[in-house]
Amino acid sequence: MDGKRAGSGKYINEYQLDGETHKVVYSGRWNHDKMDGEGILTHKVTLPDGSVRWNQIQKGIFKAGVFQSGYDVIHAVADPDYSFTYKKGKELLVIMGTNQNMKKNWASGTMFSAQYKNGSVNHRYSIFPANSAAEQRQNDAALRYFKSIQTKMAPHLQQFEALSKQVPLK
Repeated sequence: MDGKRAGSGKYINEYQLDGETHKVVYSGRWNHDKMDGEGILTHKVTLPDGSVRWNQIQKGIFKAGVFQSGYDVIHAVADPDYSFTYKKGKELLVIMGTNQNMKKNWASGTMFSAQYKNGSVNHRYSIFPANSAAEQRQNDAALRYFKSIQTKMAPHLQQFEALSKQVPLK
């Protein structure tokens, strides 16, 4: 409309930056030439040898070209190799770890790290040993809280696993 993207559509851009190939694909709603509304954005970074360094998918709501709410999954050549984020309003869930058996790992406290915020609630857990007894008590309390909200988190963990299959490192 008036020479600018508006409505529903798909955008594909591939470019080189610092010897890496970036491929960006957005499928969803547009307004005033920007991602705006429901959509899915993928961004893949490939090294000159053809190996994938980083692959990301964002699925949710965009506003004026910026991801606002929904799911963000990054698969990278890193340790841990997955980063998962869910955000909606004041709710934020961030997990680092594997994309396998996420519900089981949530329940057992074997994820690399997890953080959950919702209003005044703010809990963080890590598999690493705490530096003090007080930090260990906070870690243990977070794990107990995470177990108490396992049913609420199950759909998010399922969505993370499903989206992670769309961002392979190949």
